[in-house]
Amino acid sequence: MTLSGTTFSSTDTNTTYSVGAGGLTQQNFTTTLKNKLDGIAISANRIVNNNQLTNGAGYTTNTGTTTASNSQTFTNKTWSGALKPTTYQETYVAVGAASTITCNLANGNSFSTTMNVNTTFAFSIPPSSGTAFSFTLIVTQHSTARTITWPSSVDWAGGSAPAAAGNSEVQAYGFLTRDGGSTYYGFLGGTDIG
Repeated sequence: MTLSGTTFSSTDTNTTYSVGAGGLTQQNFTTTLKNKLDGIAISANRIVNNNQLTNGAGYTTNTGTTTASNSQTFTNKTWSGALKPTTYQETYVAVGAASTITCNLANGNSFSTTMNVNTTFAFSIPPSSGTAFSFTLIVTQHSTARTITWPSSVDWAGGSAPAAAGNSEVQAYGFLTRDGGSTYYGFLGGTDIG
């Protein structure tokens, strides 16, 4: 093929042309579009945390270590393996004085009250059997000491409930159950501590 007296010129517009069976065609695929697609391809395969993966049923799959921050709440979760917190905090509930005081164990595991009448204690909503659960109860006596009646389900260390504190004294009690509250093992942690 011989060309004479013909001038060819071109201006670069980032347009790609291809020659096919139909002749020369314009593809209109710019460098900007190519760079966008390259960026999508790179970030589409970037998994920085195993917790980003799910098994298709909405459950998180974690094959490594899970780290909880101060803002995370875990409710009714079962852990397998060791749980080693840096600190451990309990939920505290102050219970008002009354002739019958119920410590709702679903609301906390550290309770206190200041008595002003003879008081009967009751414990409600412990975890189900097979889960060990313990809680503390701090009792501050009135300036004139009042009587305390404990649930019959409490099995006291030494076989009987400790004597109630004297006038304006503070006592700390501890309780443990592992059978859903059928039995609470009770002990006096300290007396006249206030």
